Amino acid sequence: MRKIALLGLTLFLSVVSAVIVDGVAISVATKVIIRSEIDQRIRLTAFFNGAQPDLSLKERREASQRLIEQKLVEREMDLGRYPRSGPDASHSLLAAYVKNNFHGSEAALQASASTYGLTPDEIGADLAWQADLLTFLNLRFRPAVQVTDENIRKYFAEKFAPGLPPAQQEAALSDLHSQIEEQLTTEGADRELDAWLKDQRKRTKIEYVDKDLMEPDPK
Repeated sequence: MRKIALLGLTLFLSVVSAVIVDGVAISVATKVIIRSEIDQRIRLTAFFNGAQPDLSLKERREASQRLIEQKLVEREMDLGRYPRSGPDASHSLLAAYVKNNFHGSEAALQASASTYGLTPDEIGADLAWQADLLTFLNLRFRPAVQVTDENIRKYFAEKFAPGLPPAQQEAALSDLHSQIEEQLTTEGADRELDAWLKDQRKRTKIEYVDKDLMEPDPK
């Protein structure tokens, strides 16, 4: 009986230990970030960049900041009832990713994902999140960006004109007009998103349960 009791106690302590290790690291208003989510974010970023995962404290802090921003966006999407990707979209995005990056081989994806400690479902879910973020960016911020002809001409003069003979510049400007407008609109939307996130950080209660993840104050 004593051996059974000790075995039961050992199993119980193991479960408790696992819960503690993978407990809440950061709370963002009513949303939470757990410790394993931070490591997963690092592994996913490394996977998409083809880099080696770095689970150092510095990288965990940076991943935590990205996840805080993700939770802020998710909360706004919930409140505003923005469209979200469902399971079918996640599967479609993953299939397209496999086609473009692994020659359509699911086995190759599986092998690559496993070296990062990931599953195809986790990769598909992250692709769906990236699609949701783009939808949020396009619906929430792009309409507010105004790009004038003066903006387009200035961008062209800085980026393209120096490499072209003067006689060809007007024709080139006309050809590149839509491309430059799209680029400037995207950059403007990104700036609007950054400003919004900065404001939301000030307005939202963010609590670091894991104090090590707090970014040191700049000196």
